[in-house]
Amino acid sequence: MAAGAATLAMVDARWSFAALAAASMLYGPTAIGWGGVFFAELARRAPPGKVGTVTGGTQVFTFSGALLMPPLFSLLLALFDSYALNFALLAGVSGACCLILLPMLRSERR
Repeated sequence: MAAGAATLAMVDARWSFAALAAASMLYGPTAIGWGGVFFAELARRAPPGKVGTVTGGTQVFTFSGALLMPPLFSLLLALFDSYALNFALLAGVSGACCLILLPMLRSERR
């Protein structure tokens, strides 16, 4: 996801439509394709009888980004007139999350 956002941050008027479409198609699955895996893992790890509580409660936080990011993206676009800056910020946030989560993955494999 970070790489996809970083790629879109580099788009300029010289990019062909085909290149822009390809970059967008590569970014899309990483931006929206993780949800099913995430919620399946939440359900697997939930205490017995608490699957609904865990998955439902998590959705409030998870999808707050889908609610808040479009207006924030628009605000930043209005303030700075830069799609590149917005996508670079998305790449940074995604990359930071990856850096936070990777050590957890490594410790769990042990």
